[in-house]
Amino acid sequence: MELTTAVTSLPADGTSSILITATLTDGSGPVSGEQVAFTTNLGTVAPAGGTTDANGVVTTTLTSAFIAGNATIQAVSGQITDTLAVQFVDVSGATTIDVTQDTVITVSADQGTLRIAIPAGTFSETVAIEAGITSVPIEATESPSQTVGPALFFFELNARTATGMLVSNFAQLVTVTVGYNEDAVPAGLAEEDLRIVYWDGATWSDPTAYPPCIVAGCTQSVDAEANEITLLMDHFTEFAPVVVQQQDTRIYLPLVRRTN
Repeated sequence: MELTTAVTSLPADGTSSILITATLTDGSGPVSGEQVAFTTNLGTVAPAGGTTDANGVVTTTLTSAFIAGNATIQAVSGQITDTLAVQFVDVSGATTIDVTQDTVITVSADQGTLRIAIPAGTFSETVAIEAGITSVPIEATESPSQTVGPALFFFELNARTATGMLVSNFAQLVTVTVGYNEDAVPAGLAEEDLRIVYWDGATWSDPTAYPPCIVAGCTQSVDAEANEITLLMDHFTEFAPVVVQQQDTRIYLPLVRRTN
């Protein structure tokens, strides 16, 4: 049996696909009517099996995964097997991480920088980390400036499995250090009032009520000298560094009138 394909690489986008052909022969020529099963360690194959035709041929379609890597496609018919390697090439800027090792990912843009420190064991399976910085909201339908305070910029973090599923549960807290340009802080507002807020799918979090997570040990702090905000987080979504506008407090003192 021989496995063949027209190309040996695909974009790791979860949608690109190629045809995989298995040809089964013996000393007399093509072997028809034999069952062949297909498997892959990365991406998907469909159908997972079929019957060889009069030319001894059966095909399946390999669809790429969302993470980069080498896919090994195997075809089995009885005691006969063959394998074929196809490479999934990163085209998104995502970083595939080894979940058994500590990982640090850095992202730089004109608006600011990100340093994402992911401890070993945070994820239970291989994931691709997507990180991006923009000047406008990415997923959010409103700006936090409408409810919280002026945003310096926006950034989105995602972790996806090989099948494209977003990972929402972290076994460890992830440390993210956000670098900002102090010139972007509006005049009259203090860097010490910077907070990271996150989009929950409907609204921006309240920075005065809690930091960007709800578990013990989840904190954030501002280093105005280094122009950095450091926070521990337990999930990924869209975030924004905002300057929380302090409300003026008026104190009324009693009037004491003296009479002689």
